[in-house]
Amino acid sequence: MFRILSLLAALPLATPLRAKPPEFGALFPPGGQRGTTFTVTSTVKNTPETQWWTDAPGVIFTATDLPEKWQITIPATTPAGLYQIARLNGEGVSNTRWFTIGEYPEIDEVEPNDEKGKRHAIQSLPVCINARLGKANDVDGYQVSVEAGQTLVAMVEAYSIGSAADVHAHILNPAGQRIFTASDARNLDPFLSFTAPADGTYTLQIAGFAHPPQANINFAGGNAIVYRLHLTTGPVVTHFHPASVSTTSPTQVSLQGYNLNPATVQHTIDPKTPRHSGEIHLVDVPHGLAPLQAVPCTSAPATEHEPNDGREKANLITAGTIGGVIGHAADIDRFAITMEKGQKLQARIHSHSIGLPLDSTLKLEGPDGKQITTNDDANGKPDPQIQWTAAAPGVYQLVVEDTLQQGGPGHHYVLEIDAPKAAVKSSIASAAPLSIAAGESTSLKLSVKRMNGYKAPLVARVSDLPAGVSAPDIAIGEKDTEVEIKLITTKETPAVSQRIGFNLHEEAPKTGDETTQVKQSRAIFPTSIPLRGDLQRGISLLDETDGLWLTVTAPK
Repeated sequence: MFRILSLLAALPLATPLRAKPPEFGALFPPGGQRGTTFTVTSTVKNTPETQWWTDAPGVIFTATDLPEKWQITIPATTPAGLYQIARLNGEGVSNTRWFTIGEYPEIDEVEPNDEKGKRHAIQSLPVCINARLGKANDVDGYQVSVEAGQTLVAMVEAYSIGSAADVHAHILNPAGQRIFTASDARNLDPFLSFTAPADGTYTLQIAGFAHPPQANINFAGGNAIVYRLHLTTGPVVTHFHPASVSTTSPTQVSLQGYNLNPATVQHTIDPKTPRHSGEIHLVDVPHGLAPLQAVPCTSAPATEHEPNDGREKANLITAGTIGGVIGHAADIDRFAITMEKGQKLQARIHSHSIGLPLDSTLKLEGPDGKQITTNDDANGKPDPQIQWTAAAPGVYQLVVEDTLQQGGPGHHYVLEIDAPKAAVKSSIASAAPLSIAAGESTSLKLSVKRMNGYKAPLVARVSDLPAGVSAPDIAIGEKDTEVEIKLITTKETPAVSQRIGFNLHEEAPKTGDETTQVKQSRAIFPTSIPLRGDLQRGISLLDETDGLWLTVTAPK
């Protein structure tokens, strides 16, 4: 017998109190293909009142008679990508983890596959293999037949879905010799492309070290170390150029990657199709292993024109976004912009932040050719940013290069230039769920950072509060860098679990009768909440959230 549970934003807790909120453990498989229904097994058994929540649109969890197994249905209309997932019961909510949705047909690994002669033979491609490094020093092996000149592409999801492993991937030739290794790509998960030198059956090996690192050199293993291996010899789009999309009109881009048909790489992105993900947009493209990230812009993005490696060859530009590529180790890109005395500009490079490999340095030169400033990493992130005020009228030049002089065909970037905008950012240090017994209160700290002279009066405000829970607005002074938000309940507040949001509101000027005036806000700034905390290594498609789970339990 099955019982189907709708996934609700607020879940009433009418069952008797349990000892503690549910643990998450791990799911196997840790994701699925769009348009399919499949069974997952949890490493933590479900009690009768356990429910699941995910922000993946349309996904339904269906309980079975087995406490550790659930059915998941993913509609074909659900976009591929990384999503949040959590478990709920009468005492609260587990920590949020990750659930991934892909495009390829799926299979589970066949054990044992860690010894020569016992490799898991892959019969057809493309495929997504759900697997786990189930024991210490586990090494999984997959055999794939590849023709000479054919390119095998593999993407691993392990760290990105919360597994405590730094995975490595190796290619063994038909003689069993290791001939290729891939480790970190945009984060600890490897991505590899391997072109076979001859026909044969090659072995792809997967193993991983513990993350965070431990004081040994053993490969990690355990039921919770699950991963997904996307594998194909077909077309794969890894990025597009320029990696910037207009929010007002269609953007023409060139799809780039492996095994692509040159006749079909030109692609148009409709401004209505990208999904918002903070400052960055997510774009679904044909033959993508996952959504691609792009920098939004209001007008059509420009592209660099080579050669532009000397001052006399610099590309003339204006404000906006420009797509470029550091095509080889010695490549340097120059951009010239005319400024008036006292004019202020800001220039940012987006590469690592959108999943591209360029480790860039950005330099600014004055009209006299002398360097004014340079930057490598800004705001704790691996892409550079500079601001400057023109001391004299003339042509200023921005210089982009690879910090490590390791340019190549995939080393794309977006240069974004505009006037510095007054803004404010806020954050909460932890995404851990909140819990309050009815009649009590709790509080949390919200960090505030004003930028570029932002001075408008602000208040911190909590949204989507459950019935019976209040949170007074908190005024934020011009010099405040942290405020405390208090959540208050009464003895009559009903038990519930619900996601709540946190925003900074710029208050409109007060006019007229203050006793009857309706509170108005102008700009609204959402608060970011890190999902990975101190364990973040690199960047994934889902590293932050904009809400926390709040549970109200019965009075003590």
